[in-house]
Amino acid sequence: MKKIAVLAGVLMLGGCVSSTQYTPESKRGGYSDVQISPDVYEVRAVVNHKTEPQIARDYALIRTAELACKNGYSSFELLDESFTNSTGKRAYQHLGISMLRVKMHKPSDDKYYDPKTILLQMNSRYDLSIDCQD
Repeated sequence: MKKIAVLAGVLMLGGCVSSTQYTPESKRGGYSDVQISPDVYEVRAVVNHKTEPQIARDYALIRTAELACKNGYSSFELLDESFTNSTGKRAYQHLGISMLRVKMHKPSDDKYYDPKTILLQMNSRYDLSIDCQD
């Protein structure tokens, strides 16, 4: 009887899915990026059904801001953006996928996104502590 209770507990814990955190992409979601050319990146963020779909876009913006800071860029522009909201065969397979294609800029330009501002806003929204170091 104890074996059945332990097995049931393990199965229940294994079935628990938490919301997607801001981390590199894994089976549970997260972000990934590919450098297309010296100053153009494709950034993707995937969130699971326990996470608001809008958060996928926010995670993609956070990752883009990180890349800009890490590589010495002072701004970036969105060249293309897509969002997919899909559901698999089971309800827990629901995914939100945000894809951004961005061009980085060295001189700061007010018409583009400022990575420091993005990180400042998103750090407080998601309780992160990502720093933009020049």
